[in-house]
Amino acid sequence: MKKLGFLAWPLGLSLLVVGAGWASLAPRALPWLYRGALLAGLVLAAIGLWARRDTLFAPGGGKKMRLGASAMAGTGMALVILLLVNFAAARYRDQWDLTRTRAFTLHPVTLRVLEKIEDPVDVYAFFPASDPLTVRAVRELYDVFAYHQPLLKVVVADPNRRPDLLAKAGVSGTNITVVLSGDRKVVFPGYDEADLAAALLEVTRKEPKKVYWVIGHGEREIDVPGGRGFLRFRQELKKEYYRLETLSVAPGEQVPADASLLVFADPSKSLSPAEAAVYDRWLRQGGRALVLVDVDFAQREDEANRMAALLDRWGLRPFPGLVFDPRSRTGEKDPRVVVGDVFGNHAAVSSLKGSLAVFPFARPVEFFEVPDDRQIFHHVLVRVGPDPEGKGRDPYVDTNLARAEGSAAVDEDARRAWGGKPINLAVAAFRKFEPPPGSKLAGREARVVCIGDADFLDDEYFDTQANRELAMNLVHWLTGEELLIRREGEKRFARQAMKVTPDQWRFAFAMVLTLPIAIFLAGWVVWFLRRSK
Repeated sequence: MKKLGFLAWPLGLSLLVVGAGWASLAPRALPWLYRGALLAGLVLAAIGLWARRDTLFAPGGGKKMRLGASAMAGTGMALVILLLVNFAAARYRDQWDLTRTRAFTLHPVTLRVLEKIEDPVDVYAFFPASDPLTVRAVRELYDVFAYHQPLLKVVVADPNRRPDLLAKAGVSGTNITVVLSGDRKVVFPGYDEADLAAALLEVTRKEPKKVYWVIGHGEREIDVPGGRGFLRFRQELKKEYYRLETLSVAPGEQVPADASLLVFADPSKSLSPAEAAVYDRWLRQGGRALVLVDVDFAQREDEANRMAALLDRWGLRPFPGLVFDPRSRTGEKDPRVVVGDVFGNHAAVSSLKGSLAVFPFARPVEFFEVPDDRQIFHHVLVRVGPDPEGKGRDPYVDTNLARAEGSAAVDEDARRAWGGKPINLAVAAFRKFEPPPGSKLAGREARVVCIGDADFLDDEYFDTQANRELAMNLVHWLTGEELLIRREGEKRFARQAMKVTPDQWRFAFAMVLTLPIAIFLAGWVVWFLRRSK
C-alpha cells in the first residue's frame, strides 16, 4: 500500500497536467473528461502527499523534497509551455497542412474565388447532430474557407435544434448549405468544396451570367435524347449558376444587353449578312461567342461555310474537309474520331497539356489576318499532333467529303498530299475595344472561339477524356471568369472534405493522446519504484 501511495503523487500530477492542457487547448471537446482528470489529479496528488508525510518532516528528507520539487517544477514548465502554445495558436492564424493528401488545403481555384469576395457573406450549413462525423467534416472544410476569407461567416447547425436559423435563411430541410450575400441567395445539397466555391461566386457576382443558345437557322437542339443533345452541358452550366436561354435575333434587332455569351451550335442554314451584322455589332461592344461548325458533307471546296458572314469578319474559316486520325489514341477504330492532344499556351487550355480531347467527325479551322481590322489577333487552342511513335500514322485532312463520309478507310494519297500540315481544331479570335469613357464595357475584350466540331460537346462525348474541362474552360474564358480556369500545374478540382471514420478517429485518439500519456506515466512509475527501494 505504501508503494501505491507513492505512485499516487506522479499519477495525480500527470492527470493535472493532462487536464489543464486539455482545458486550455480544446475546452469544447469532451469537457466532462478533462474535468474528471483534474478532479482525479487533485485527489491522487493529495493522497500522494499524505503518503509522503513522513518524508516531508524527516531530517533527511530534504534531498527527496528537492527531487520532488524539481519534478514539480518540470511539470509546471511543461504546463506553461502548453499554455503559451495555446496562446500563440489563438493569437496567430497561420495554418499548415501536413497531411499526405493535402486534405485541409483548398484548391487554387477556390482560393481565387475567396480573394474576389468584397462584401460580407453568410454561410449556413444545416446537418443533423445525429451524424457527428458529417458535421465534423463540414465544420472542418467550412472553417478552412472562413480562415482564408474573414468576410465569410460560417454557421454549422442542426436544423432540428435551430429552427430560427432555418427561418432566417428562408429554407427548410436538412443536409443543405445556404449562402447569402445582400439580397442574393444560393442553396445546394451537401458540402462539396467545388459547390461552395461556385455558390460564393454566384452570390458575389455583380450581375448574373446568362448564356444564349442561338436558334432559327437549324442549329443543334439542346433537348435531344440519344446522346445527340446537350443536356450534360446545360447541367454543368446550371451547376455553376449560368442561366441558359434560347435566342433568335432578326435583322434590325439587338442582342439582349444581359447576354454574357452566345453559342452557335452548327446551324444548317447560312447566316445572312444582315443577321451577321447584328451579332458583329454586339461583339464589337465587347461581346463573346462560341461557334461550333460541324463538317458539311454537301459543301463544295470553293463554297463558303454557313457561318462565313460572321466568322470572316473575325478572320476565322472552318476548312471544307474531314480530319482523319489513324493513331487510335482512345481505342476508337474509326479514324474519323479525332484526338486533340496539342494544347496552346492560352490561359483557357494551358492546364490541359498532357490530356486528350475527342472530336468525332471534325473539320480543321483556319485563321487569317482581317484586312479591315488589324487589331484582331488569333490564338490556336487545340491542335492535332503528329504520330508520336513515328510509324507513318500522322493525321491528315481529306477534302473529298463524299468519299470521307462513306468510308473510314485511310486514303494514303490524301495523307501524303496533306504532307504534315498543322491541323487546328479550335482557334480563338480576340480584340480589345475602347468604348466611350465611363461605359461599363470600357476596356472589355471581344472574344470569339471557333471549333470545327459540335459533337465534342454533346451528351455522348461530353464526359469523354478532357472534353468537359475543355468546354467549361472555354465558357469561363469567354464569360470573363478566368479565375475558374485551372491553371497549368494545378491539379484537378476538387474533393469533399475529409470524413474520418470511427475506427480512424479511435486510432488517431490513441496515437495522439493515449500513447504519449501511457509512456509518460510508465516513466514516472519506473522512476518512483527505483527511488522507493
